[in-house]
Amino acid sequence: MIAMTDLELTAFSAVHLHYEIEMLAKLGRRALSLRRQPVYGFDMNVLVESYAIHLRSLFDFLYKAPSGDDIAAAFYVNDVAAWEFARGSEPPVLVAARERVGKQIAHLTRRRFTDGAPEKNWHVETEMPALTKTLKVFTAHAAPRRLHSQVTTLIDSLPDLWAGEE
Repeated sequence: MIAMTDLELTAFSAVHLHYEIEMLAKLGRRALSLRRQPVYGFDMNVLVESYAIHLRSLFDFLYKAPSGDDIAAAFYVNDVAAWEFARGSEPPVLVAARERVGKQIAHLTRRRFTDGAPEKNWHVETEMPALTKTLKVFTAHAAPRRLHSQVTTLIDSLPDLWAGEE
């Protein structure tokens, strides 16, 4: 595990963590809005793959123990045990989504769904609220000297329920 100063963590969060959250939020909103006017083919694949990769990145940031040069939410909190208790266990909807990224996007496996299979649909309306809830718990436990205020502002602006408005 790498050691970072508070200043380095703040700078990292301002660029990279902010990017991951902003991208996922915009992609989630876009995916929900497209349900009213379905898009297929290349454009939908780009949207789905990007959404899934950013979802997995944030899931790992929030729930996985870091290894190597990974950055984790635990780096940003004052009391890791209190953060982990407040965060709770991994929501099943996010665990399932993370596994799907590996089986449906990041690897060629026999577990890929065929075109048109209902299982192929992502569940943005349940995945995003679960992730948003955990992100808001994260900001409540993050040390302000480590987490850039732009990240906190962005997380605070996320809706608790995702209905596809925008």
